[in-house]
Amino acid sequence: MAETWLSWCTKRPGPAWKQGYYLLPRRSLNQVEGDVKHSAEGSYAGLLNIIATSTRQASWHFSVAKDGRVSQHYPLESICWHAGKKGDLSNQTALIGNVTLVGIEHEGFAGQTLTPQQIDVTVRITQEVRARTFAGTRPPELAVNLWEHNWLSGTACPSNRIPWSTIMNKLKPAAPPPPPPPPPDVWNDIVTIPAKQVTLYVTTNLVALPGGATVKSLPKGTSLTVTGRYRSSHYLTKWSMDNRKANGFAISATVNPAPPPPPPPPPPTVWDDIKPIGMAPVTLYVDTDLVQLPSGTKVKTLPKGSVLEVGGQYKNSHYLTKWSMANKKANGFAISATINPEEADMPTLEEIRKMIREETDSKRLVVKLPGKPWVWHLDFDRGVLVHDINITAFLSTGSTFDDVIELDENNSDHKMIMDLPVEFPKGLADLMRWFK
Repeated sequence: MAETWLSWCTKRPGPAWKQGYYLLPRRSLNQVEGDVKHSAEGSYAGLLNIIATSTRQASWHFSVAKDGRVSQHYPLESICWHAGKKGDLSNQTALIGNVTLVGIEHEGFAGQTLTPQQIDVTVRITQEVRARTFAGTRPPELAVNLWEHNWLSGTACPSNRIPWSTIMNKLKPAAPPPPPPPPPDVWNDIVTIPAKQVTLYVTTNLVALPGGATVKSLPKGTSLTVTGRYRSSHYLTKWSMDNRKANGFAISATVNPAPPPPPPPPPPTVWDDIKPIGMAPVTLYVDTDLVQLPSGTKVKTLPKGSVLEVGGQYKNSHYLTKWSMANKKANGFAISATINPEEADMPTLEEIRKMIREETDSKRLVVKLPGKPWVWHLDFDRGVLVHDINITAFLSTGSTFDDVIELDENNSDHKMIMDLPVEFPKGLADLMRWFK
């Protein structure tokens, strides 16, 4: 037969002969109807000695010390001799205490109420007995499933030591937790709005609010009349509002998405710094290199004396030939190679601009050098100063310019020859006469 020992109690088995009756050696847990509280009228050590070695015909299931230590001497299925007369089968009142109840002895004497530790332990024993036996099928009740020894036999035990009101309060079942609050009514968060027509710019779901379970899919392009809003996140259709169906769809689906950003501008290239220009052929006064722009990698050497047709200018440093411009080859040669060494000390573009700024607002200017068979062509818009242009070649280009000036012998002053614009071939005869 199974034996029930409480795992948290110290197991100190008592003698086998101190239990049971001749015709009723043991009982089942279903026959246990409660427990009996006793006073030891002695010490915890005395209790352990009596149960283990004494020839006294008395036994019980648990011994409880004042400090809360507890020993179990017999399993709950044992019939101990603690509330009746051994072998007295004719006296039902005496017999029932032993046959159906668990005995609990408490260290101490009359006049000493149970210590807080003893109260906690005896309540825990009662709770565990009730959880495992028939005793727990009814609520805790004095003289039904909770007993004192003197309620069963003619004795003073337990000498008014048991604080029943405290024990009964501890045995009361815990009050059930309050029921959870009702779920918030979703309609508390739904407001009526003036009817308006909205269009879905993306496919979205009609969902049950507030949980979000999908009701159905609403395809992109659908037009809907809405008269309700849930918080700031969902619209409700007029049908949903009229029929008290808390189904909504995302407000964000009705917002026309922003157009995609424009593509980034292409990365800059060398051609951003190359400007087409129209001018007469130029002569190289020194050997120079044709180089790749902007890296400067050499392509080939251009010998001194070469005459080249210029079609473009890179920044203020290099010319590009008409062939390079036509074939999109960013190959150029140094502008400085086209300057006649005899003109090294000639005025700069900015110096010439200062000379004439009070006299003309010319943007394109021809500068005649005294006693020289060449001219300079200045384009202030582009910041271009072209040196040493053969007069005959220049006149044959069909250029357009505003004014003609002639520098003095020291290149420090000038005189205005023609204040015009002149367009070829108009005025060509006058210019030819002037240059001669």
